[in-house]
Amino acid sequence: MKKITYLMVCVLGLVFVACQPAVKSVELDADNVTLSLDSSDVLHAKITPASLPDSILVWESTDTSVVCVDDGVIRGKKVGNADVVVWADDQSDTCHVCVKVRVDSISLNVKSVRIKSGGRAKLKARVYPSNATDTLINWTSSDSSVAIVSRGVVHAKEKGTVIITATVDGQSVDCRVSVATLREWQTEMSRQAQRRGGNVGGALRFTLMWNDQQVWNQDDLDAHCIEPTGNEISYKNFTSRSGGRLDVDNRWPHSGEKAVENISWNSLGKLKKDGKYQFSVHRYADRLGKGGFRAEIEFDGQVYSYNYNGKWNKKKNWPEISWNGNRFRKVGYVPVANVRVDDEGDLYIENILQPVNQ
Repeated sequence: MKKITYLMVCVLGLVFVACQPAVKSVELDADNVTLSLDSSDVLHAKITPASLPDSILVWESTDTSVVCVDDGVIRGKKVGNADVVVWADDQSDTCHVCVKVRVDSISLNVKSVRIKSGGRAKLKARVYPSNATDTLINWTSSDSSVAIVSRGVVHAKEKGTVIITATVDGQSVDCRVSVATLREWQTEMSRQAQRRGGNVGGALRFTLMWNDQQVWNQDDLDAHCIEPTGNEISYKNFTSRSGGRLDVDNRWPHSGEKAVENISWNSLGKLKKDGKYQFSVHRYADRLGKGGFRAEIEFDGQVYSYNYNGKWNKKKNWPEISWNGNRFRKVGYVPVANVRVDDEGDLYIENILQPVNQ
């Protein structure tokens, strides 16, 4: 009896196979899929004729170290590319799978910038995470008649406001760019520095101003710049091999007169590529002054303006002017911003104090 039953099952199975229609085609619902590392997705296959069961499908990956597949469920294992192939008898279809580390976010070194007509600004973008697969940034301008952008360098054309957008891997960030006419460009601070013999028309300047409030601020404030070489431009070292120069120095502000200091460069040719120029303000002599300070950094036709009215909590060893040259005193100082020179020689800002014009 058992033998008869077994034979009947085999016969019925053969009859079913013989009656099963031939596969005409199999088609996946996607030709290309992008996966994040360690993420998964599902591919669906359509068999023709539709009466055929999914159980006849056979799935395979051309590189299981990059992507694995199990009944249509694909998972990214390693950054790279591989094909997932589905078979139904002698018919097949292929989906190309790209596994990558997706971009979570993108940021710019500034949120807004003001440029004079004909000037330019270098915007520096950072992509997160740092090991993201796609790092090529697409730059666009909302109004090319006001300003255009190429590889992060904004070229101002005429007065107006424009939004510059950086996009990568579906993530984007904006910078608001205001273009001013040459007539309205010069600031009060640059005029005050110029009156005292400061160079405000060069390639780079750092201007400090205080005692411009109603209360007489007699403090001795100093403009400083630490260069990538470690050299510090200040009242103790007026000039630098890079071309930097402290061309306005003020040690004792007069009542009713704005106090100004100015560090400037005529040319950027000697600035160190891939270098950092650190600008700060030192409170060398505390004479109970109130009112803080204002500062500006200008380069490439753009100005960053800063106001500081906080405390001088940070202290730094600084040599006193003395006959023996070995005496040091603790002076208060406030870091303002860093100006970076990239490997192409372009400048961009890294703000420490928040600019008031952003």
